[in-house]
Amino acid sequence: TNDEEYLQARREALNSRQSTDDGDANMSFAQPSSHHEADDNNIPARDNESEYEDSEGNVNTDSSSGDGLSDDDDEARPKKKKIVYDGKGDLQTFQFQLGMRFETIGQCRKAVQNYAIYNGCNISFVRSSSSQIEARCEVGCPWRLYTSLIKGEGSVAVKTFVSSHSCHRDLNTKQATASWVAGEYLPMIRKKTKMKISDLEDSISEKYGVQPSRWKLYKAKTKALKLLRGTEEEHYGILRRYIAELQRVDRNGKFQLKLESGSVFKCFYVGFSALRQGFLQGCRPIIGLDGAFLKTFLGGVLLCAVGKDGNNQIFPLAWAVVDSENESNWKWFLDILFQDLGISDGLGWTFISDQQK
Repeated sequence: TNDEEYLQARREALNSRQSTDDGDANMSFAQPSSHHEADDNNIPARDNESEYEDSEGNVNTDSSSGDGLSDDDDEARPKKKKIVYDGKGDLQTFQFQLGMRFETIGQCRKAVQNYAIYNGCNISFVRSSSSQIEARCEVGCPWRLYTSLIKGEGSVAVKTFVSSHSCHRDLNTKQATASWVAGEYLPMIRKKTKMKISDLEDSISEKYGVQPSRWKLYKAKTKALKLLRGTEEEHYGILRRYIAELQRVDRNGKFQLKLESGSVFKCFYVGFSALRQGFLQGCRPIIGLDGAFLKTFLGGVLLCAVGKDGNNQIFPLAWAVVDSENESNWKWFLDILFQDLGISDGLGWTFISDQQK
């Protein structure tokens, strides 16, 4: 009938329109614009990306997507922050952490040593090189630490760490070495060079909770004093440079060094030109001679020549540092002094000395 033909024609028109709409929609989804493609290429790295690369030089983290989280959930994760060692922090409460970064191997080694001392642990370095450190506690204790360099960065990271301890506190931990004590107490020994070993022992026990042997403390104090004063070789090694500087600032002065065979120090004479001129122009022709022992760790004797000014006060003239007070050294000193003052036969001069006591 006409009604049935009309309904059939309307159904075909609706089906044809629906097919056309679906095709247009599919084409719009299948062909993204070039503008979107350019944006995709410039998308920055997501915040949740791991800072540790999958390489033998870095700490590895699980970056797989098998946890069932969507991209939106993945982007919502907070970024993992680097844990950097703070050498100025509280060492009493310091704890290592997996992934902790150190600037150098030396800084990491120092951190392990301080940790062992503050916690009273007998930690030993199983491996210690310029690129890695492996430290373990005493036998039976599970504590373990392994660090190594990160390739391409130069810093050091903790790769393996077991934090638990089953050992008891040891008051005589092996990491409290003489060198460590000398470095820690260098400022105190600088202020008090005659510090008693008993005072040093009490201070270490109170501050760090460890009790090194007295022999170790004696050795530590010796090391600290050597760091402060330098070695004898260092002292005498700069003596020629010191004389050269004196001659530069006082060209008319008299500075002379006497050495034994093998460049061994014997005597050193000092006579400034200003003192010589002041003595010749304002003092009586009277010279006092005396020697005094030098109470330093190097020892020696100080020979000196003095006069008296117009106020009857002592006027220093010249001096010399010699290895010992004897006739040979006195003759050497007086020969230079007489030459410097222009004394030939001694006529008109008076010399006062206590050598005839």
